[in-house]
Amino acid sequence: MSIEKKVLAPSDCSLINSPERTINFFQVARDGYSENQSVIYDLSQALEFDLTAFAIMVALIKDRNINRGLVSKMIYPVDQDCRRRVQRYGLWKAASEEESDVVQIETVPQRITNTNVANRVARRIVLECSSFLDCPEQKIPELYSVLIELMANTNNHAVPGETGRFAWWLFVRPNEDVQGIDFVFLDLGVGVFESLPVRQHVTRSSDYSGSPRVGAESFVRQRHISKIVGELSKGYIKSSTGDPDRGLGFPLIFEKAKSDRFERFTMIANDGTVDLKKRSVSLINGNFLGTAFHFVLR
Repeated sequence: MSIEKKVLAPSDCSLINSPERTINFFQVARDGYSENQSVIYDLSQALEFDLTAFAIMVALIKDRNINRGLVSKMIYPVDQDCRRRVQRYGLWKAASEEESDVVQIETVPQRITNTNVANRVARRIVLECSSFLDCPEQKIPELYSVLIELMANTNNHAVPGETGRFAWWLFVRPNEDVQGIDFVFLDLGVGVFESLPVRQHVTRSSDYSGSPRVGAESFVRQRHISKIVGELSKGYIKSSTGDPDRGLGFPLIFEKAKSDRFERFTMIANDGTVDLKKRSVSLINGNFLGTAFHFVLR
């Protein structure tokens, strides 16, 4: 029987609204798995637990590269509204079955298959979103293009020997606040700002003075990330596959993000948050090990 480690979620558990605390919460969980401990996700004090937080937790508890097959449990939020939202996500058994707020998370075995871009998955999602929004499929081609490029870039910005090791995750739910659909696309690899193509580009360029890595002095690091974002959007930073055509992924994502069909479009990676619609960059006081995209289709 493994030792259990309880990790307490912040009151606002959201990679968008409270990135530092949310990143720390999940990093403590990752550390627990690394130390061969089962993890109890304590959501008792959470008032908000959004789709970005849910996506990260699902990835952690289902990816055996991270959790090493150890048991994961959860304590439901005390706040009833937040509790209902968590239950609607549908990952855990109803607490009433055990008359306990501590429930074991049940998951099916996961098979890593992200070395191929899932065209059929993207097409199905576009069809379902078209039906939900009551619009013809051909009126949201931006969605299909974005999904395909996000899937491809998961592997393009990998570390040598780790392509295909970390799965990508896609979560889709209705957003009643804006009468649209919430998307979270996630991979828990190295993070795009620390990826091999970016590091190689920075090393070769003479335009990056000082330390360009996570933890550098804030104004220096923000300048570096802003420059990296600009060069990713223009296709100056190519993929690690060596295929010259695959460097077009990020430029297409940045271009499609400007569409009026997207209410918002945000990327979080390492210690940076990027608003793809406004092209603005802000620093995070932490290091998110992965890359997450959150966008709302309307």
